[in-house]
Amino acid sequence: LAVCDYVEPPTFEMLQLIGENQFSLNVIYVEGSALDNRDLRRCCADTSVAIFVMTNKFADNADEEDAKTILQQFSIRRFCQSNNPFTPPFYCLQLIRPENQRHLEIQGDSVNVFADADNDDNVIVCLNEIKMGIIGKSVMYPGSAALLMNLLTTIDDENDDEDEGEGDDEEDDVGMWLDEYHRGCDWEIYSTELADLFEGRMFCDLACDLYSSKGILLFAVKV
Repeated sequence: LAVCDYVEPPTFEMLQLIGENQFSLNVIYVEGSALDNRDLRRCCADTSVAIFVMTNKFADNADEEDAKTILQQFSIRRFCQSNNPFTPPFYCLQLIRPENQRHLEIQGDSVNVFADADNDDNVIVCLNEIKMGIIGKSVMYPGSAALLMNLLTTIDDENDDEDEGEGDDEEDDVGMWLDEYHRGCDWEIYSTELADLFEGRMFCDLACDLYSSKGILLFAVKV
């Protein structure tokens, strides 16, 4: 369920996206305001399993946009607590500036709005905090930022075959790392279930076998 808090109706591109087969049967677009209880009741916010409040990361005033996002979350939370206090939903709030998290504490009571006795799985995502964290890691571990960005973004170089064999002298000067870097840009992250035959294997042994036999780089296992 997607709730749009904009005054303007959805664009033609948005209507086309909602009308696609993979979304038309699963996504219901509700145009309204998260500050209006009538709109929250229309989208059944009080019976939701999860609620995601997204911010406009391209806003000119980051503080103003964060304040708007926090007010929307307050309104949604108050509505859900009033109508369904026993099964609170999962909240995921997106902010731009990490210092604006202090506004999530109720002044006077010093109670964090995400400190739920029955639901501790609430998440606050700060875009700038993630960016600064990646930059900080790249200072400690050179190359980590490029590694993360290349794993999240795929670059398909269609001219690899055409350029092969050209500029051999220059490639020798630069070193083989440049060729490895270009080849690594084509890699992507995928998740899949492991077969039962891998049960009981050591992580290092499994990663070595998958890379040697299939060329797959195993870097994480979710239990």
